[in-house]
Amino acid sequence: MTWHRIASLHEVEPGQRKVVQIEGKELALLHTDRGLWCIDFRCPHTGGPLGEGIIAEDEIICPLHKWKFQLCDGTHNRGTACEPAGVYQLRAEGDDVLVELENVKASSDNASHPAPRQ
Repeated sequence: MTWHRIASLHEVEPGQRKVVQIEGKELALLHTDRGLWCIDFRCPHTGGPLGEGIIAEDEIICPLHKWKFQLCDGTHNRGTACEPAGVYQLRAEGDDVLVELENVKASSDNASHPAPRQ
């Protein structure tokens, strides 16, 4: 596993987000009440700006078609109409937020967990 620094813990305050590009991937780093999450910025449905969507509890709502994606595993509320969004593991090292770019597959065994807040 290769971890990449994408932010500092204090750079993205609760309720905020940051868009990052790393190794050809565009990701959204989201800070919710439960911690930090990382999900593909682009919606797998039509490529809309998922990372700009409304964050409601543990999901993000795509602004184009209102699909709801779970932040823990990328699954959505539209059955098999398209693949889940990619979600990525985070960890904190000191003040740094690191991401592992291997997409966490949508399953309860591999579900991502939010990075701890400090």
